[in-house]
Amino acid sequence: MGIIIIINKAYSILGTIIRNFIYVDEDSFALLYKAMVRRHSEYANLVLCPQKGDIKVIEKVQKKTSKLIISLKHLPYMERIKQASYVKI
Repeated sequence: MGIIIIINKAYSILGTIIRNFIYVDEDSFALLYKAMVRRHSEYANLVLCPQKGDIKVIEKVQKKTSKLIISLKHLPYMERIKQASYVKI
């Protein structure tokens, strides 16, 4: 139950970023993601000690976020993470 609340908060913050920034370049978006969204997923990962299924839910947030970077949208998930210098959860 706790993981769902934290993930919903991460999605909410991601939605706020999308609504308030019409055009964001790759570096700025990565900075916003790491500062605002990523910390909620890391909190869920560290504090709640998620099971394997919970990690997949947390990675869905990162997967969706990496698709929002237009220059990386066409790449597979693992390539997007490498290009955007995200860390796999």
